[in-house]
Amino acid sequence: MPGIVLIVLSIAMIVPALILLHSVPNDFQYILPGAANGQKPRALYQEGEKMLEALSEWTDQASILGKAQGVALSTAYSSASVTLYAVPMGYFDIRHETLKAGRLISGGDMKNCRDVILIDEKLAYQLFLGADAIGKSVTMGDTEWTIVGLLQNVPRFGEISEWTVYVPISASFEHGPPMQTLEINLRCKSRDTPSAILKNELMNWRSEGNFYELSKEKTAALIPLRWLLVILGCAVIRWLVHCLVGYAQNQIYAYREMLAGKYAKQLMGWLMVRGAILLLGFLIVAGVTYGVLSLVMQAALAFPDWIPEKPVSIASYISRFWSLHRSTAASIRFCSRESSVIALATWLIRWGCFLLLAGCCTEMFSKKLMPNSK
Repeated sequence: MPGIVLIVLSIAMIVPALILLHSVPNDFQYILPGAANGQKPRALYQEGEKMLEALSEWTDQASILGKAQGVALSTAYSSASVTLYAVPMGYFDIRHETLKAGRLISGGDMKNCRDVILIDEKLAYQLFLGADAIGKSVTMGDTEWTIVGLLQNVPRFGEISEWTVYVPISASFEHGPPMQTLEINLRCKSRDTPSAILKNELMNWRSEGNFYELSKEKTAALIPLRWLLVILGCAVIRWLVHCLVGYAQNQIYAYREMLAGKYAKQLMGWLMVRGAILLLGFLIVAGVTYGVLSLVMQAALAFPDWIPEKPVSIASYISRFWSLHRSTAASIRFCSRESSVIALATWLIRWGCFLLLAGCCTEMFSKKLMPNSK
Protein backbone atom coordinates (compact mmCIF):
# COMPACT_ATOMS: atom_id res chain seq x y z
CA MET A 1 0.00 0.00 0.00
CA PRO A 2 2.72 2.59 0.82
CA GLY A 3 4.35 1.81 -2.53
CA ILE A 4 1.13 2.52 -4.43
CA VAL A 5 0.75 5.83 -2.59
CA LEU A 6 4.30 6.84 -3.58
CA ILE A 7 3.71 5.87 -7.21
CA VAL A 8 0.45 7.86 -7.39
CA LEU A 9 2.16 10.84 -5.76
CA SER A 10 5.04 10.64 -8.24
CA ILE A 11 2.62 10.63 -11.19
CA ALA A 12 0.81 13.63 -9.65
CA MET A 13 4.15 15.47 -9.69
CA ILE A 14 5.54 14.37 -13.06
CA VAL A 15 2.41 14.96 -15.18
CA PRO A 16 1.96 18.64 -14.14
CA ALA A 17 5.70 19.14 -14.69
CA LEU A 18 5.41 17.87 -18.26
CA ILE A 19 2.45 20.21 -18.86
CA LEU A 20 4.48 23.13 -17.50
CA LEU A 21 7.44 22.33 -19.75
CA HIS A 22 5.15 22.03 -22.77
CA SER A 23 3.88 25.56 -22.10
CA VAL A 24 7.39 27.04 -22.38
CA PRO A 25 8.44 28.03 -25.93
CA ASN A 26 11.77 26.89 -27.38
CA ASP A 27 13.13 30.43 -27.55
CA PHE A 28 16.28 32.16 -26.37
CA GLN A 29 16.26 34.66 -23.52
CA TYR A 30 18.73 37.13 -22.09
CA ILE A 31 17.96 38.61 -18.66
CA LEU A 32 19.80 41.77 -17.68
CA PRO A 33 19.56 43.81 -14.44
CA GLY A 34 17.53 46.93 -15.13
CA ALA A 35 20.30 49.28 -14.04
CA ALA A 36 23.30 47.45 -15.50
CA ASN A 37 26.55 49.29 -14.75
CA GLY A 38 24.52 52.20 -13.41
CA GLN A 39 23.20 52.96 -16.90
CA LYS A 40 19.72 54.45 -17.23
CA PRO A 41 17.04 51.99 -18.48
CA ARG A 42 16.20 54.14 -21.51
CA ALA A 43 19.79 54.14 -22.76
CA LEU A 44 20.05 50.42 -22.01
CA TYR A 45 16.85 49.77 -23.97
CA GLN A 46 18.10 51.78 -26.95
CA GLU A 47 21.35 49.81 -26.96
CA GLY A 48 19.33 46.61 -26.79
CA GLU A 49 17.29 47.65 -29.81
CA LYS A 50 20.50 48.13 -31.77
CA MET A 51 21.68 44.72 -30.60
CA LEU A 52 18.47 43.13 -31.86
CA GLU A 53 18.98 44.75 -35.26
CA ALA A 54 22.48 43.25 -35.39
CA LEU A 55 20.99 39.82 -34.62
CA SER A 56 18.20 40.10 -37.21
CA GLU A 57 20.23 37.90 -39.58
CA TRP A 58 19.51 34.88 -37.37
CA THR A 59 16.29 35.85 -35.58
CA ASP A 60 12.74 35.81 -36.89
CA GLN A 61 11.09 37.54 -33.91
CA ALA A 62 12.74 39.52 -31.14
CA SER A 63 11.59 41.84 -28.37
CA ILE A 64 13.04 43.62 -25.37
CA LEU A 65 10.89 44.44 -22.35
CA GLY A 66 11.18 45.59 -18.78
CA LYS A 67 9.90 43.83 -15.69
CA ALA A 68 9.25 44.95 -12.12
CA GLN A 69 7.59 42.94 -9.35
CA GLY A 70 5.77 44.10 -6.26
CA VAL A 71 4.55 47.35 -7.87
CA ALA A 72 1.71 49.13 -6.07
CA LEU A 73 -1.42 49.88 -8.11
CA SER A 74 -4.37 51.72 -6.55
CA THR A 75 -7.74 53.38 -7.14
CA ALA A 76 -10.18 55.19 -4.86
CA TYR A 77 -11.76 51.84 -4.00
CA SER A 78 -8.88 49.40 -3.57
CA SER A 79 -5.19 48.66 -4.17
CA ALA A 80 -3.06 45.71 -5.26
CA SER A 81 0.52 44.59 -5.70
CA VAL A 82 1.23 43.67 -9.33
CA THR A 83 3.93 42.42 -11.66
CA LEU A 84 4.58 45.13 -14.24
CA TYR A 85 5.73 44.39 -17.79
CA ALA A 86 6.88 47.37 -19.86
CA VAL A 87 6.47 46.02 -23.39
CA PRO A 88 7.34 47.25 -26.88
CA MET A 89 5.17 47.31 -29.98
CA GLY A 90 4.68 43.78 -31.30
CA TYR A 91 5.25 42.06 -27.95
CA PHE A 92 1.81 40.42 -28.05
CA ASP A 93 2.66 38.89 -31.43
CA ILE A 94 5.31 36.81 -29.64
CA ARG A 95 3.65 36.28 -26.25
CA HIS A 96 -0.06 35.86 -26.88
CA GLU A 97 -2.46 37.00 -24.17
CA THR A 98 -6.25 36.64 -24.26
CA LEU A 99 -7.87 40.07 -24.65
CA LYS A 100 -11.27 40.14 -22.94
CA ALA A 101 -12.21 43.79 -23.54
CA GLY A 102 -10.74 46.97 -24.99
CA ARG A 103 -7.54 46.92 -27.06
CA LEU A 104 -3.84 46.12 -26.87
CA ILE A 105 -0.96 48.60 -26.75
CA SER A 106 -0.65 50.35 -30.12
CA GLY A 107 2.17 51.94 -32.08
CA GLY A 108 0.73 55.38 -31.25
CA ASP A 109 0.93 54.58 -27.52
CA MET A 110 4.60 53.73 -27.96
CA LYS A 111 5.48 56.73 -30.15
CA ASN A 112 3.67 59.30 -27.99
CA CYS A 113 4.65 57.73 -24.62
CA ARG A 114 0.99 57.52 -23.57
CA ASP A 115 0.28 56.50 -20.00
CA VAL A 116 -1.98 53.58 -20.88
CA ILE A 117 -2.17 50.21 -19.15
CA LEU A 118 -3.55 46.70 -19.67
CA ILE A 119 -4.69 44.91 -16.52
CA ASP A 120 -6.14 41.56 -15.53
CA GLU A 121 -9.90 41.17 -15.84
CA LYS A 122 -10.28 40.00 -12.24
CA LEU A 123 -8.00 42.76 -10.98
CA ALA A 124 -10.27 45.31 -12.66
CA TYR A 125 -13.24 43.81 -10.80
CA GLN A 126 -11.34 44.21 -7.51
CA LEU A 127 -10.14 47.75 -8.20
CA PHE A 128 -13.51 49.09 -9.41
CA LEU A 129 -15.91 46.83 -7.48
CA GLY A 130 -17.35 45.27 -10.63
CA ALA A 131 -17.85 48.47 -12.61
CA ASP A 132 -16.63 48.83 -16.20
CA ALA A 133 -12.90 49.60 -16.01
CA ILE A 134 -12.18 50.58 -19.64
CA GLY A 135 -11.28 54.28 -19.79
CA LYS A 136 -10.85 54.62 -16.02
CA SER A 137 -7.57 55.49 -14.34
CA VAL A 138 -5.34 53.73 -11.83
CA THR A 139 -2.48 55.25 -9.85
CA MET A 140 1.00 53.79 -10.16
CA GLY A 141 3.71 55.84 -8.56
CA ASP A 142 2.83 59.50 -9.03
CA THR A 143 1.13 58.98 -12.40
CA GLU A 144 -2.44 58.25 -13.45
CA TRP A 145 -2.58 55.46 -16.05
CA THR A 146 -5.62 54.98 -18.29
CA ILE A 147 -6.94 51.43 -18.70
CA VAL A 148 -7.35 50.59 -22.40
CA GLY A 149 -7.71 46.79 -22.21
CA LEU A 150 -8.57 43.86 -19.97
CA LEU A 151 -6.72 40.55 -20.22
CA GLN A 152 -7.69 37.10 -19.02
CA ASN A 153 -6.12 36.37 -15.69
CA VAL A 154 -3.79 33.35 -15.83
CA PRO A 155 -1.84 32.31 -12.69
CA ARG A 156 1.84 32.50 -13.50
CA PHE A 157 4.76 30.80 -11.77
CA GLY A 158 7.85 32.89 -11.26
CA GLU A 159 6.05 36.07 -10.22
CA ILE A 160 5.66 37.23 -6.65
CA SER A 161 2.43 39.14 -7.37
CA GLU A 162 -0.95 37.62 -8.15
CA TRP A 163 -1.78 40.18 -10.84
CA THR A 164 0.00 41.15 -14.07
CA VAL A 165 -0.23 44.50 -15.90
CA TYR A 166 1.33 45.84 -19.11
CA VAL A 167 2.37 49.38 -20.09
CA PRO A 168 4.27 50.80 -23.11
CA ILE A 169 7.98 50.60 -22.42
CA SER A 170 8.48 54.16 -23.70
CA ALA A 171 6.00 55.53 -21.14
CA SER A 172 7.56 53.46 -18.35
CA PHE A 173 10.87 55.28 -18.81
CA GLU A 174 9.09 58.61 -18.35
CA HIS A 175 6.64 57.91 -15.52
CA GLY A 176 6.89 54.25 -14.49
CA PRO A 177 8.72 52.62 -11.58
CA PRO A 178 12.33 51.43 -12.07
CA MET A 179 12.61 48.21 -14.05
CA GLN A 180 14.24 45.40 -12.08
CA THR A 181 15.20 43.51 -15.23
CA LEU A 182 15.34 43.91 -18.98
CA GLU A 183 14.34 40.74 -20.79
CA ILE A 184 15.29 39.99 -24.40
CA ASN A 185 13.30 37.24 -26.16
CA LEU A 186 14.63 35.78 -29.41
CA ARG A 187 13.02 33.33 -31.83
CA CYS A 188 15.39 32.05 -34.50
CA LYS A 189 14.62 31.67 -38.19
CA SER A 190 16.06 28.15 -38.22
CA ARG A 191 16.48 25.42 -35.64
CA ASP A 192 20.05 25.03 -36.89
CA THR A 193 21.06 28.50 -35.69
CA PRO A 194 24.02 27.99 -33.28
CA SER A 195 23.08 29.28 -29.84
CA ALA A 196 26.75 30.18 -29.28
CA ILE A 197 26.44 33.00 -31.83
CA LEU A 198 23.55 34.62 -30.00
CA LYS A 199 25.12 34.07 -26.60
CA ASN A 200 28.49 35.51 -27.59
CA GLU A 201 26.92 38.60 -29.14
CA LEU A 202 24.77 39.29 -26.09
CA MET A 203 27.48 38.51 -23.54
CA ASN A 204 29.95 40.72 -25.39
CA TRP A 205 27.37 43.49 -25.20
CA ARG A 206 26.60 43.02 -21.48
CA SER A 207 28.48 40.31 -19.63
CA GLU A 208 26.45 40.72 -16.42
CA GLY A 209 23.32 39.20 -17.95
CA ASN A 210 22.05 35.60 -17.93
CA PHE A 211 21.54 33.74 -21.21
CA TYR A 212 18.92 30.98 -21.40
CA GLU A 213 18.42 28.49 -24.21
CA LEU A 214 14.97 27.36 -23.16
CA SER A 215 14.92 24.19 -25.28
CA LYS A 216 18.17 23.06 -23.65
CA GLU A 217 16.88 23.98 -20.20
CA LYS A 218 13.81 21.84 -20.86
CA THR A 219 15.96 18.93 -22.02
CA ALA A 220 18.00 19.21 -18.83
CA ALA A 221 14.81 19.17 -16.75
CA LEU A 222 13.74 15.91 -18.42
CA ILE A 223 17.05 14.07 -17.83
CA PRO A 224 15.86 12.10 -14.73
CA LEU A 225 12.72 11.01 -16.57
CA ARG A 226 14.80 10.05 -19.61
CA TRP A 227 16.97 7.79 -17.48
CA LEU A 228 13.89 6.10 -16.06
CA LEU A 229 12.60 5.52 -19.58
CA VAL A 230 16.00 4.17 -20.66
CA ILE A 231 16.03 1.71 -17.76
CA LEU A 232 12.43 0.70 -18.44
CA GLY A 233 13.20 0.37 -22.17
CA CYS A 234 16.16 -1.91 -21.49
CA ALA A 235 13.98 -4.09 -19.27
CA VAL A 236 11.31 -4.26 -22.00
CA ILE A 237 13.94 -5.17 -24.62
CA ARG A 238 15.27 -7.97 -22.41
CA TRP A 239 11.76 -9.31 -21.84
CA LEU A 240 10.89 -9.15 -25.57
CA VAL A 241 14.09 -10.93 -26.58
CA HIS A 242 13.48 -13.60 -23.95
CA CYS A 243 9.93 -14.12 -25.27
CA LEU A 244 11.08 -14.25 -28.89
CA VAL A 245 13.88 -16.72 -28.19
CA GLY A 246 11.51 -18.94 -26.21
CA TYR A 247 8.89 -18.73 -28.95
CA ALA A 248 11.46 -19.60 -31.64
CA GLN A 249 12.69 -22.60 -29.67
CA ASN A 250 9.15 -23.90 -29.18
CA GLN A 251 8.43 -23.53 -32.90
CA ILE A 252 11.61 -25.42 -33.79
CA TYR A 253 10.58 -28.31 -31.56
CA ALA A 254 7.05 -28.26 -33.01
CA TYR A 255 8.45 -28.20 -36.57
CA ARG A 256 10.61 -31.25 -35.89
CA GLU A 257 7.62 -33.16 -34.54
CA MET A 258 5.39 -32.18 -37.46
CA LEU A 259 8.09 -32.89 -40.04
CA ALA A 260 8.22 -36.51 -38.97
CA GLY A 261 4.61 -37.09 -40.02
CA LYS A 262 3.96 -34.56 -42.84
CA TYR A 263 5.48 -33.46 -46.10
CA ALA A 264 7.47 -30.24 -46.17
CA LYS A 265 5.07 -28.64 -48.70
CA GLN A 266 2.22 -28.98 -46.24
CA LEU A 267 4.25 -27.07 -43.67
CA MET A 268 5.01 -24.03 -45.82
CA GLY A 269 1.96 -22.04 -44.66
CA TRP A 270 2.68 -22.92 -41.05
CA LEU A 271 6.31 -21.79 -41.46
CA MET A 272 5.35 -18.51 -43.13
CA VAL A 273 2.94 -17.56 -40.32
CA ARG A 274 5.51 -18.37 -37.62
CA GLY A 275 8.22 -16.56 -39.54
CA ALA A 276 6.04 -13.45 -39.88
CA ILE A 277 5.33 -13.49 -36.13
CA LEU A 278 9.07 -13.72 -35.37
CA LEU A 279 9.86 -10.94 -37.84
CA LEU A 280 7.22 -8.69 -36.30
CA GLY A 281 8.63 -9.41 -32.85
CA PHE A 282 12.17 -8.51 -33.89
CA LEU A 283 10.88 -5.31 -35.55
CA ILE A 284 9.24 -4.34 -32.26
CA VAL A 285 12.51 -5.02 -30.44
CA ALA A 286 14.37 -2.90 -32.99
CA GLY A 287 11.85 -0.05 -32.59
CA VAL A 288 12.11 -0.07 -28.79
CA THR A 289 15.90 -0.21 -29.03
CA TYR A 290 15.93 2.76 -31.41
CA GLY A 291 13.70 4.73 -29.02
CA VAL A 292 16.00 3.99 -26.07
CA LEU A 293 19.09 4.99 -28.05
CA SER A 294 17.42 8.23 -29.23
CA LEU A 295 16.66 9.17 -25.63
CA VAL A 296 20.35 8.80 -24.81
CA MET A 297 21.76 10.33 -27.99
CA GLN A 298 19.54 13.43 -28.00
CA ALA A 299 20.65 14.40 -24.51
CA ALA A 300 24.25 13.47 -25.30
CA LEU A 301 24.25 15.78 -28.34
CA ALA A 302 22.68 18.60 -26.33
CA PHE A 303 25.23 18.17 -23.54
CA PRO A 304 28.52 16.86 -24.99
CA ASP A 305 30.16 16.77 -21.57
CA TRP A 306 27.19 14.71 -20.27
CA ILE A 307 26.81 17.03 -17.28
CA PRO A 308 23.47 18.67 -18.02
CA GLU A 309 22.74 19.76 -14.48
CA LYS A 310 24.95 21.44 -11.92
CA PRO A 311 25.28 19.39 -8.72
CA VAL A 312 23.19 21.27 -6.16
CA SER A 313 22.19 20.23 -2.66
CA ILE A 314 18.70 18.91 -1.94
CA ALA A 315 18.13 21.79 0.48
CA SER A 316 18.64 24.30 -2.33
CA TYR A 317 16.02 22.53 -4.48
CA ILE A 318 13.48 22.79 -1.68
CA SER A 319 14.38 26.43 -1.09
CA ARG A 320 14.09 27.19 -4.79
CA PHE A 321 10.68 25.52 -5.01
CA TRP A 322 9.19 27.40 -2.10
CA SER A 323 10.71 30.70 -3.24
CA LEU A 324 8.39 30.59 -6.26
CA HIS A 325 5.42 31.01 -3.94
CA ARG A 326 6.67 33.46 -1.28
CA SER A 327 5.74 37.11 -1.63
CA THR A 328 9.25 38.05 -0.45
CA ALA A 329 11.07 35.94 -3.05
CA ALA A 330 13.72 38.43 -4.16
CA SER A 331 15.81 35.58 -5.56
CA ILE A 332 13.49 35.11 -8.56
CA ARG A 333 13.35 38.77 -9.57
CA PHE A 334 16.30 38.41 -11.90
CA CYS A 335 15.06 35.50 -13.95
CA SER A 336 12.22 35.24 -16.44
CA ARG A 337 8.79 33.71 -16.00
CA GLU A 338 9.77 30.88 -18.38
CA SER A 339 12.98 30.02 -16.52
CA SER A 340 11.03 29.93 -13.24
CA VAL A 341 8.52 27.52 -14.78
CA ILE A 342 11.38 25.28 -15.93
CA ALA A 343 12.94 25.44 -12.45
CA LEU A 344 9.66 24.33 -10.87
CA ALA A 345 9.17 21.55 -13.46
CA THR A 346 12.75 20.38 -12.87
CA TRP A 347 12.10 20.10 -9.15
CA LEU A 348 8.85 18.20 -9.69
CA ILE A 349 10.42 15.75 -12.16
CA ARG A 350 13.46 15.03 -9.99
CA TRP A 351 11.46 14.31 -6.87
CA GLY A 352 8.71 12.62 -8.85
CA CYS A 353 11.24 10.17 -10.32
CA PHE A 354 12.70 9.59 -6.86
CA LEU A 355 9.25 8.80 -5.43
CA LEU A 356 8.47 6.56 -8.41
CA LEU A 357 11.60 4.49 -7.83
CA ALA A 358 10.93 4.38 -4.09
CA GLY A 359 7.34 3.26 -4.71
CA CYS A 360 8.36 0.51 -7.15
CA CYS A 361 11.06 -0.78 -4.78
CA THR A 362 8.63 -0.69 -1.84
CA GLU A 363 6.07 -2.70 -3.81
CA MET A 364 8.63 -5.32 -4.89
CA PHE A 365 10.01 -5.81 -1.40
CA SER A 366 6.56 -5.91 0.19
CA LYS A 367 5.48 -8.69 -2.20
CA LYS A 368 8.64 -10.70 -1.52
CA LEU A 369 8.28 -10.33 2.24
CA MET A 370 4.53 -11.04 2.19
CA PRO A 371 3.86 -14.53 3.66
CA ASN A 372 2.32 -17.16 1.38
CA SER A 373 -1.43 -17.24 1.93
CA LYS A 374 -1.74 -20.88 0.85
